[in-house]
Amino acid sequence: MSRSGRMRGRDRAVLLATIATIVPAASAAAAGQDAATAPVGADAPAPAGLEDIIVTARRRAEASQTVPVAVTSFSQQSLDNRHITAAQDLQGQVPSLLIGAAGQTRSTETFTLRGQGTTFLSSPGVVTYFAEAALVPGTFVSTQGPPGMLLDLSNIQVLRGPQGTLFGRNTTGGAILLEPARPTERAGGYLQGQIGNYRDREIEGVVNLPLVEDKLLVRAAGRFVDRRGYTKDVVTGRDYDNRHYYTGRLGITFRPAEGIENYLVAYGTRSSDNGTGYVLAQFNVPLLASRFATRGGCVGVGLGPNCSVLTALATAQQGRDERHVADLRNSYSKVRGWGVHDTLSIDLSDTLTLRNIASYGKLRANIGFDADGSPINIYAVRAPAGLPLDATWQWTEELQLQGNALADKLTYVVGGYADRSKADGPQGQLSNSTLLETTTLRDFDRKSYAVYAQGGFDFGALTPSLDGLKLTAGIRRTWDRSSGFGIAYRTTATGGVACANGVSSNPQTPADCALNASARAAATTWTAGIDYSGVRNLLLYAKASRGYKNGGINYSAVNIERDRFEPEYVKTYEAGFKSDLRLGTVPARLNLTAFKTKYRNIQRAGGDFNPRTFASGAIVLNAGSATINGIELEGQVAPARWFSLSGNYSYLDAGYDEFLFPVLQPTLDCSGRQVSGTANFKCMPFQFAPKHQFSLTGNLTLPLAGDAGELGLVVTYAHIDQQFTLATALEADEPGSMLEGYDLVNATLTWRDVMGAPVDASLFATNLFDKTYRTSNTNSYRTLGVQSTLYGEPRMYGVRLRYRWGS
Repeated sequence: MSRSGRMRGRDRAVLLATIATIVPAASAAAAGQDAATAPVGADAPAPAGLEDIIVTARRRAEASQTVPVAVTSFSQQSLDNRHITAAQDLQGQVPSLLIGAAGQTRSTETFTLRGQGTTFLSSPGVVTYFAEAALVPGTFVSTQGPPGMLLDLSNIQVLRGPQGTLFGRNTTGGAILLEPARPTERAGGYLQGQIGNYRDREIEGVVNLPLVEDKLLVRAAGRFVDRRGYTKDVVTGRDYDNRHYYTGRLGITFRPAEGIENYLVAYGTRSSDNGTGYVLAQFNVPLLASRFATRGGCVGVGLGPNCSVLTALATAQQGRDERHVADLRNSYSKVRGWGVHDTLSIDLSDTLTLRNIASYGKLRANIGFDADGSPINIYAVRAPAGLPLDATWQWTEELQLQGNALADKLTYVVGGYADRSKADGPQGQLSNSTLLETTTLRDFDRKSYAVYAQGGFDFGALTPSLDGLKLTAGIRRTWDRSSGFGIAYRTTATGGVACANGVSSNPQTPADCALNASARAAATTWTAGIDYSGVRNLLLYAKASRGYKNGGINYSAVNIERDRFEPEYVKTYEAGFKSDLRLGTVPARLNLTAFKTKYRNIQRAGGDFNPRTFASGAIVLNAGSATINGIELEGQVAPARWFSLSGNYSYLDAGYDEFLFPVLQPTLDCSGRQVSGTANFKCMPFQFAPKHQFSLTGNLTLPLAGDAGELGLVVTYAHIDQQFTLATALEADEPGSMLEGYDLVNATLTWRDVMGAPVDASLFATNLFDKTYRTSNTNSYRTLGVQSTLYGEPRMYGVRLRYRWGS
């Protein structure tokens, strides 16, 4: 039914021919040069042609090549050149990073780093920060912050590995730092318009105003996006997977006195679209027929002999392509979010700075999805009338003291952190499974408190012969608390209430079905490392770190014995180098990291089915341990000032050391048999951990004659290996759970300073060869009786025009 996600030979030939044309031309500029490799200046600026971005990976402004942390960063210029406007556009651009829907909707973009990410209903393993404060996370909807957060950034930083001794929240996989562009001293801005296929219409603008010189600076930005969907309903004519949102931001920098600066940024987004276009693959007719047995079988529920109606629906879908579906009845998405983040910095002396980082925000999602991809309610979820599917408010507070001593040979940070996220009023979902509707309501309250300290010491303070040899050590203590309840019930034929979770056998009201629970945890996390930068433009480093992710409450459980889950822990050992070199006179960069992660008490999400009530839910359980080994490589070469070639590669070897998981129905495990009680899944592929992932980007810049401007062409080729998407069943038990590998090519052609005017014009195309590839699988064949899937975006192309003024 689908075309292969891998690149066809003809397409590969086109791409390779393009590169073959560019590379020799670029290399010609370096012909006759000495090919010997020689290091270049130690703490000198990056060689011409190589971008050195200032990052805050250690809560200080540092050049990325001098930081002993596995970090990938993009400036706003780089984001523009690659036409990266949403989180999904980062797919394939960063080693070990995956971005996907995690089996939910397209509104739930989740990050996975080194095989660790978001487990449904638990805290994220990769936390997204905006202006140094964590964005509001969803609870039922696995997302962080609303759409549009990539508007007007200074840079994006992707930190790989456990974080926590310097960052607000504990994480096991890493952190995504979104640094907004701050107000500057000179007035300026731009207005940008974009049109493209699928009737794409976008408007974006930025205004920067220094209201009081060096005292009060303001920057405002906004974006409106409206694009039709690429999945069409052949019955209703409705288009799914469209985009429609507007977002705005206001940043204010205030410097009331020398050494005092306050940066306040507020953002808000409102999104409303037609939801997600799930594509039906097949029904598990034998399973569904057995579920319907107590209701007169398939005939009794109106699905015909042997559930012939379901068979006919699946056959009809197989006759259509991946961009056309039939009669999805519950699909819609409305997301609203806003937040205020404030950073206050006070220089207490030349060597001591006090910083306070605070935030408050809300996220509200009213989403419905027809995950079976058909008009029959086998797997459908929507919000109850008048209630959101997900609504959360959150505040964060962090106070830190940064200092240095011994002529900057000693640096340190000491701080405290607290956050609280709570249900913003009543919320829940109506879940249709096997033609039975269950109402689930929930409330939650999560609190976290921590103290931390980290320091770095350059042994050059002891003797000049050890200059550049540094020790870094940090420690954190965290206390987490969670409480809440989940109510799962059905309305009976007589108007009464029946508890779907078995809490009460004779409930009088839905409140009698409340499953109340609370959880507490505390953990110590740490990092220790050594690095050496005594050789010019070469950094060697090795470190070990311990990460922790808190446990929580299973609000959507339909079995009372599964009301909570425990924390998970990782220990990561890594070593690597960062280098800027010259191949003769050609500047080059090569960064490499190798790591081993020991992962225990792993949180894994799975379906929860109650065979007594036929209710379905979702839970998180702790199961087993794993080892993840990996290598990450990033490189760049600039044979000429007008051409550079960059790339990245990651290798992951992830496997379970132990994985025993409780099951409520016969399940295939690694013994090759259907088992009940406890299943052994040690042989199962690791979730969201493609073995190979790489990308290659060519950047060509050609000045035009006179003052006509310059042309820039950026082409990126990215490959992602096959990946397993299921957490609690084998591939043989769940069709479609292994996503095929795929290749994508994106290109952007930009004419800057058109005919000497402050105007930039761009042509762009994503998925240039229009590959059809799967991005998610519902993984509900063995539990709910249906398999459906999500497909990536088709080829998108368009024209972008930007007018600039001021600086």
